[in-house]
Amino acid sequence: MRRALSARKAAAPCRREPPLDEILADPMARLLMRRDGVDEAGLRRFLAELSRRLRRECEPARPTA
Repeated sequence: MRRALSARKAAAPCRREPPLDEILADPMARLLMRRDGVDEAGLRRFLAELSRRLRRECEPARPTA
């Protein structure tokens, strides 16, 4: 059984999320963005703002004195 699990794990592709630069460099992503009228700078600004908001929401509440 252990050998079967190891073989499956070895055969599984690396599962990681690609960095944003890698996604935006992909020709298919560029094609879809162009079709949908999405520009790279606007998308980066949107994602940066989203990231800031999510970090703020996830911060622990500070005690009030």
